[in-house]
Amino acid sequence: MFFTVLLARTSPDPVMPAAASGPVAAAVSAIAGAAAAVAQRWPQVGMVPVWAAASAASGGLLLAPGWPGGGRNTS
Repeated sequence: MFFTVLLARTSPDPVMPAAASGPVAAAVSAIAGAAAAVAQRWPQVGMVPVWAAASAASGGLLLAPGWPGGGRNTS
């Protein structure tokens, strides 16, 4: 969902990805669409690999095992 929102907010005329056959295919489609929108809006970013831009956009959490919790105190 993060990359679909990024695509919608970045592109002046966003084309949302078509329905995918599974969650992994949907994620790849959303990342590719967001990468194309970012490259169109900021051409100099096109010199950065897609995986590096996606990682930076997600704050380095793209490949994290899970999103951070809601601020639990574990002590």
